[in-house]
Amino acid sequence: MKGMSYSFEVTQEDIEAAGKFVNIDNGWQSVLAEYHGSARAISGGPLYVSDAPGKHNFELLKKLVLPDGSILRGRPTGDCLFSDPARDGVSFAPNGLIDMFNSGGAIEELKYDETVGKVCVEVRGCGKFGVYSSDKPRRCVVGSNEVGFEYDELSGLVTVSLDCMPLPEEGRRHVVEFEL
Repeated sequence: MKGMSYSFEVTQEDIEAAGKFVNIDNGWQSVLAEYHGSARAISGGPLYVSDAPGKHNFELLKKLVLPDGSILRGRPTGDCLFSDPARDGVSFAPNGLIDMFNSGGAIEELKYDETVGKVCVEVRGCGKFGVYSSDKPRRCVVGSNEVGFEYDELSGLVTVSLDCMPLPEEGRRHVVEFEL
């Protein structure tokens, strides 16, 4: 089938169907494994892996499951599906753990303090955390430590590395603060 290409249009109905009715057993090794996995992740439905021992696609599983074995829950809502922070005049919008299929499920809480120009995001999990900001943040603090971050001026994407899972005494959440 050289020269053929496929494209997919995913609708809300597809997401709901994939999460509730599609049997993806033995599908993880197929050509559509990432499609099935991402649809299952954002649907909020359960995840099943039935690959033969030694046949797991660990790179795919890392996009679905956190290192502690938990999964990110949360279904996309209209305010995040049908807006474009870069074009809609939004000055700051969290994306989540951007290497995970259900990246936004990592965001547990979001607080803006416009009087001091600070945004606080509570994040579950670890990995590359991303937000969109119309201006480069002046500073980023994770927990009580100032950390480095990357800012792409063209897209407004800010990325911060959350290297390890948050500890139980931290409420299993990273507290990430941006000063704008």
